[in-house]
Amino acid sequence: MSDPVLEYLSGLSMEQLCAVELQVNTLIEKRKREKIEKKSEFKIPASPGYNSTEQLANSLGLDISQLMKEVKAWSR
Repeated sequence: MSDPVLEYLSGLSMEQLCAVELQVNTLIEKRKREKIEKKSEFKIPASPGYNSTEQLANSLGLDISQLMKEVKAWSR
């Protein structure tokens, strides 16, 4: 089975391939920026409630599970 993308690209001139390369690199950089922006955006828990502190910590990308275990042990 052949690769239709490779077949298409093999028919392009060197100038056209350079233009495609530039467009692909631009798209890669855009996707990287979007990924970084998405990772760094603030997320509010969908439904605050029983474990709202843990949900908030998770939405911020923090692992407070050990801290919560110690807090629960001390509260007993």
